[in-house]
Amino acid sequence: MKSFWMAALAAIAINHAAAQGLKPPEQNVFNSGNGLLSDCVDSRSFCLGITSGYSDMLAVEGTICTELPVTRQQVMDVVLWFVREHPTQRHTSAASLARAALVAAFPCQDGQDPSKKRRTGGALQD
Repeated sequence: MKSFWMAALAAIAINHAAAQGLKPPEQNVFNSGNGLLSDCVDSRSFCLGITSGYSDMLAVEGTICTELPVTRQQVMDVVLWFVREHPTQRHTSAASLARAALVAAFPCQDGQDPSKKRRTGGALQD
């Protein structure tokens, strides 16, 4: 009986959220893949900055291993290629698409010492 009431309350909450026009959590992001592509067409500087920012964050947390001579241009190219090649995912967050692209492009090798990874954005070359 308790599970029935929990399910009923969940259904009411979902219906209320839908009636209010609230979007699922994935959509409550600053930028989607579609937005990233549009922004990158408008401003190369913005695009270099945001994609290298995604790369820096992933490198600092130990998710990817980028080492010199990786450039900001290369990182941007990797992210934009991934977004363009996955049109059915462009409505999702730009950050999640960038993560998928960069993890595929710059995986950490077995036995790579995490303390030797590039840790700061200043190490990326222009």
